[in-house]
Amino acid sequence: MHALSLLSDTELLARIPAIVQAERIATADVVEHLMEVERRCLYLDQACSSLYTYCCERLRYSEDAALKRARVARLALRLPRVLDELRAGAIHLTGLFLLERYLNTENAEELLVEARGKSRRELEKMLAIRFPRPDVPSTIEPLGGAAGAAAGGSPHEVASGPSPWFTCPGTDTSVARGDERSGDSRSRVEPLSAERYRVEFTASAALRAKIEQARELTSHALPSGDLALLFERALDELIERELKRRTGAGKPRRAAKLGPDSRHVPVAVARQVRERDGNQCTFLDSAGRRCEERRFLTFEHRHPFALGGPTHRRESLFAL
Repeated sequence: MHALSLLSDTELLARIPAIVQAERIATADVVEHLMEVERRCLYLDQACSSLYTYCCERLRYSEDAALKRARVARLALRLPRVLDELRAGAIHLTGLFLLERYLNTENAEELLVEARGKSRRELEKMLAIRFPRPDVPSTIEPLGGAAGAAAGGSPHEVASGPSPWFTCPGTDTSVARGDERSGDSRSRVEPLSAERYRVEFTASAALRAKIEQARELTSHALPSGDLALLFERALDELIERELKRRTGAGKPRRAAKLGPDSRHVPVAVARQVRERDGNQCTFLDSAGRRCEERRFLTFEHRHPFALGGPTHRRESLFAL
């Protein structure tokens, strides 16, 4: 690691692609060896009941890593060509894991070609379109512990496992999947079909109580009490309020006179910049690729404020 600290930025970044490719090849080699272990049932000689158990207990993989490797190894026994896709980096291990339940000799060519280069989220969307699943029922399920007990009873509750969580079919609310800014890593959005999503997140007992109060207050407008409709209505109002706060209510207002040292961004300027930039970060890297971030954006001067840039010329959006 000390030697790496001596590398320049250019040298460090230049090394990484080759190392990543070596990692892909090594992963494919592991899967290929596991295929042979599975074919010979050698895990039984190791006092393991399955290839998955062997990966967990003898190879010390995590449960998630073991499951992916075991499933992909069994898939490769059926369709050996998937190993080439993995080794070349065309489809990642998680992608093959997602494809495993759908691939067969009839559709392998078409599915594998379409899956190449796609992220997990893109693959989930692709599979949901090709193999749509029915909506899940709107539910509130206590996961146990004090929070779950405090939530109280409801016809929608089902006794389950350790703090309440909710599933709402119907709306893509863009809940992040466990990235460092999304909060609870249990939050997820899973496509069920081209237009339907399963939304799941863990919530506090206080939020559980707010949901029940909202159901009571909207019982005439939403007699079914459906969670998806309730959340969509609440989000419509939140989005409308935030848009008004950020871009104005749509009516011209007299602009406040700004002092020479003011950092305030006039609403009209903020609206123009967001509309022009599509509410997306405008940073371009050395290859001309634009940052795709749409959250945690800030307004920045092209002519820095500290060097005399005027407030009304804040002309770019950047992600923090």
